[in-house]
Amino acid sequence: VSAIVLDPAGEAFFRDGASGPAVAQRLLSSLNNAAAAFSNVSTPPLVLCASDIRPAVSEFFGRRVPGLAVASFAEMDAKTTVKTLALVHG
Repeated sequence: VSAIVLDPAGEAFFRDGASGPAVAQRLLSSLNNAAAAFSNVSTPPLVLCASDIRPAVSEFFGRRVPGLAVASFAEMDAKTTVKTLALVHG
């Protein structure tokens, strides 16, 4: 599975919820840049994150990037190999 992963600051944004609009914009810009890594991959972009923030990540990015799949690492089969194509910075 090829994926986009959130950095610790990005995950903290969803856990704390008090980082403000500048961080939200930085996450979106970083996601747009990260999506370019998928131009040479036949599968659609997938964002992987911690399970405790998955609903918030899905809601945040889903409203802004229609069709973007979000899953938690816990949802991946233990035998699945995850290739990180890009990191979203918070």
